[in-house]
Amino acid sequence: MKNYKKGLLALMVLSAMSLMAAEEKTIEVNTFEDENGENLDNCSLREAIFAAHKNAAFGGCSAGDTNSTQADVIQLKEGTYKLTRGELKPESAVDIRGATRYNYDQRNVLTDAYPAYEDLKTFIVGDGTHRIFNTAQTFANLDLTDVALKNGKADLGGAIFSGGNLSLNRSAILDSTAVQAGGAIYALAQNGERTLTINSTLLQGNKATKGSVLAMDCVSNMSDSKPVLSLLQSSIIKNGATDNQSILDFCGNVSATISTNTIAQNIANPNNGSVIKAISEGNNLLSQYSNIVLANNTIVENDAYTGLYYDKNGTKQLGFNVFAYNGKNIANSKSCRFINNAKPDDELSFIAFNNALELSASKCDLPKSALDEAVDDYKNVDVSNTAMSNILSNLMPASAY
Repeated sequence: MKNYKKGLLALMVLSAMSLMAAEEKTIEVNTFEDENGENLDNCSLREAIFAAHKNAAFGGCSAGDTNSTQADVIQLKEGTYKLTRGELKPESAVDIRGATRYNYDQRNVLTDAYPAYEDLKTFIVGDGTHRIFNTAQTFANLDLTDVALKNGKADLGGAIFSGGNLSLNRSAILDSTAVQAGGAIYALAQNGERTLTINSTLLQGNKATKGSVLAMDCVSNMSDSKPVLSLLQSSIIKNGATDNQSILDFCGNVSATISTNTIAQNIANPNNGSVIKAISEGNNLLSQYSNIVLANNTIVENDAYTGLYYDKNGTKQLGFNVFAYNGKNIANSKSCRFINNAKPDDELSFIAFNNALELSASKCDLPKSALDEAVDDYKNVDVSNTAMSNILSNLMPASAY
């Protein structure tokens, strides 16, 4: 009986030790201050990123997961982390998580089931003189969940200059600026294929000369870069300015899936600006093997010369989009435009079905072959003479509903 008790006690102790070890693998940030090793009592976000790379305790931070093949999890609290020492440069894969947006004590007002889904609670804020994250030289993978980035500024990538795989989930990038390109994100793909996943994320108030929300490099190791973009269930609203060339700017051998998003009330140059730009122009080369899919999006009320600006390169697929009511106050504005106002060639690789488009009003230039192939259940709907209010409500402010 005594031996049995001793064995049970040992098992309980060992189990507790294993649980504690598992908990210690997450690096818990416990201060909003931007410290860098000077205070052993506190663990800052900057110190947590350094500790993750070194696999060793630093400042007040634990070593995290010392398995070099695993991304370190860094847990933030509810509140605002103000960066005062410049941008953050992860040198190893990190998974940064904010305070959860799920409230298990409340019901979701839409489903009447637990949990409720609440507003973002964790913010990482720059001082308007530097970007927030930079992995362009380290090629480290960066995952952000339930985190808002705000007020970043740089030449390339106002909030994020990404050299590794990048994932944004239930997050936001707000009010960030790039002088040259990529107001929110500039994606670098120097070492071949890189993935960029944006899911259930708000992109608002970002500006740049090119790609107010997203721009990318076009050439990698003397060949086309190969960015793989998934932009899903997100809101891209109120970005850009009248001197910005584009909101989303694609080049290289890009493979982009843009699905179930609201892309609305963005602004680009009224004379030559685009919401989505996918053409070869100067040194910005778009590969003939590129592929851009637009599915189930609402793309309306954007003030730009062109909604989708495209050329002969690559494949375009449009399905189940409301792509209309753009450029209301801009002369000769179109939701879809072929390069230099030329007539799109029927030989283009272009598929368009079940979209709401302003066709008879000449607001969308698509290859005749693509329109002719969309018949019966796949037919596109011409909304040239239909008021937007008959199809959509006005853009509604975010709420629990």
